[in-house]
Amino acid sequence: MLAGGGNSSVKTVERDVFGDPVDVLHVKGSGWDMATIERAGFAPLRLDPVARLAELPELGDARMARGLAAASLDPAAPAPSVESILHAVLPSRFVLHTHADAVLALTDTPGGAALVEEVYGDEVVVIPYVMPGFALARRCAEQFLAERHEHTAGMVLLNHGLFTFAGDARTGRSRHAARKTEPDHCPGGRTRSRDRPRRVRGWHAARGAEAQRAGARGGVARRNCCFAASASPSPSTARPRRRSG
Repeated sequence: MLAGGGNSSVKTVERDVFGDPVDVLHVKGSGWDMATIERAGFAPLRLDPVARLAELPELGDARMARGLAAASLDPAAPAPSVESILHAVLPSRFVLHTHADAVLALTDTPGGAALVEEVYGDEVVVIPYVMPGFALARRCAEQFLAERHEHTAGMVLLNHGLFTFAGDARTGRSRHAARKTEPDHCPGGRTRSRDRPRRVRGWHAARGAEAQRAGARGGVARRNCCFAASASPSPSTARPRRRSG
């Protein structure tokens, strides 16, 4: 299982220089590796002004960068992720995001949205591809908040990656790990998650049916070739011809 990079965040309440409580978003800073990141690799941002940026009708990259910099609580912190606004609008305390190879194997395939539905059912919200940045954050703020329900465990961004979230880090991590590996082993009898029974056939069944359809359309010659090869005795099993005379 490969994560392929990504970012993460946690929301906390801290005290400012006046002793007043402040909602803070600690989001991965640009340039840090997820495998080795330390506390210094997270950029602390005032949560409310960052989340409000998603309410703007439009926001260019330069203005977005200035807005995030203005919300920073530490001028020495690294530049916050371009997806900081998206992390801010997701309501859970812990948010995990990776470009998981198993998920991208589904979403980067023709008909990827249907394959995601086949594997995950309605336990994830599926977002069409949008360039990371303000436009993506705004789209997620509208669609995710409108479509989520009590059993929503994640969000799949087509041609991009996977988001999961939870109120504690351990649950968020386990949800993420389960949904990164779910496309790899989805027999029909397996549960969709540890919370809900599966109501879909699973990825392997879908791909198997697709392979059967492809074989029916264009695999006759290939099957005949394989049959001829299997019908011919191999050198190790062929019986020598008996000489006459």
